[in-house]
Amino acid sequence: MHVKRTDDGAYITVKRPRAGIIHAEFEYEIPVNDAAECWLFSAALVEKTLFCIRHPDVVWEIDVFGGNADGIVIAEVELASDDQCVTPPEWIGREVSHDPRYCNPMSLRRPLSGVAQGFTIATRTLLR
Repeated sequence: MHVKRTDDGAYITVKRPRAGIIHAEFEYEIPVNDAAECWLFSAALVEKTLFCIRHPDVVWEIDVFGGNADGIVIAEVELASDDQCVTPPEWIGREVSHDPRYCNPMSLRRPLSGVAQGFTIATRTLLR
């Protein structure tokens, strides 16, 4: 579960555990004050900025991490089906869908060993 703040409001997201590259995700809008309260009692905060890029027929969500995960950039695309074919943009790095170090964003709250730092983009494909 995670709480995020955007220019449009605040949201709480609950994700069901993954089965390969497939998972379910449920997102609900919450009052901004409630989001701030959640962060106060949170055991760990993950700093990241989200960018959305359409290429050419799917939207890539680019997470640029800060704090202990500074330098890690993950590109994620949500697929309509698990057999949907996607041609990644030329700026995409290696596929990390099955790398357990990237499966849980909470793991990015501490420095990761063996993970390339710097502006490298990796892909992770998910089915909503």
